[in-house]
Amino acid sequence: MTSRPVLDEYFMMMARIVGERATCTKLNVGALLVKDKQIIATGYNGAPRNQPHCTDIGCNRKDAAPGEEYHKCRSVHAEQNVIIQGATSSLDISNSTLYVTSFPCIQCVRMILNSKIERIVHATDVDRTNEIALDMLENSSIIVEEFKKNPEDLILDLLSG
Repeated sequence: MTSRPVLDEYFMMMARIVGERATCTKLNVGALLVKDKQIIATGYNGAPRNQPHCTDIGCNRKDAAPGEEYHKCRSVHAEQNVIIQGATSSLDISNSTLYVTSFPCIQCVRMILNSKIERIVHATDVDRTNEIALDMLENSSIIVEEFKKNPEDLILDLLSG
């Protein structure tokens, strides 16, 4: 990258960096809520506050297929954490954009819908097996956009000059 990153690139790079704090052993996910070109909250996936992390005690879902056996998962998802951070800080997150490094699961989609987020920019392919989440998003006013570039590559390009 030789030019200044456009805003979607900038915020997706930031989401990728936030994901580095994740304590899930299966997948690092980072999320940002942005409103009026300002980051208002960040989140990553990991154990609830004051609970042991999977990086310390192991993963309850280590043998589960992607998207299955969520009931065994200790982690709060990045999307949930970013919404919770906004709520516990008394921030108005309505009409914001969610930048997230993975496509949201059904539980996260429900929270996103009720949070009045207006746009989702995600960095991974849509999980087409998650028909309910896809249907809910398609029947909402939320704009969903797949970020086609790899945020990690953007960061590396930026750092290399």
